Amino acid sequence: MALRWSSAARGKSTVFSGSQDAFVTHREELASLGNAVHLGTDPALAPVYDTALFGLAWGALAGFYHSVALAGAAGVDPTVFAAVAKGHMPFVTSLMGEHRGAGPVPVSAEARGGRRPRDERHRECRGSDLQLAGSRLAC
Repeated sequence: MALRWSSAARGKSTVFSGSQDAFVTHREELASLGNAVHLGTDPALAPVYDTALFGLAWGALAGFYHSVALAGAAGVDPTVFAAVAKGHMPFVTSLMGEHRGAGPVPVSAEARGGRRPRDERHRECRGSDLQLAGSRLAC
């Protein structure tokens, strides 16, 4: 069993592994901790999933804070942005299904060739400077 955050957190799952019989027998009580998910009989699975799910949650939260900062730099109210971002999350989670089992992340020919963002070819593709939140950023 691996517990995450508060048992009051809406939508959270609590992962379990080990005896299937014990899980079935106590499923109702276990469900009081959140969506009870049995992962299999290997007792090591619950902590593996728990750690991986923590990584997913903290990575998503870091991405959210980055997005809030980016939007905030343009004067967007963080509360307004958060509401729009929440509505965007079904799309984001749908990407997980699309990328499941996709294998290693593809590496571009430019990266394999050792080209860096300062290369002339890259600069031509994206322009010589960018405008972001009223600031001029030079390449």
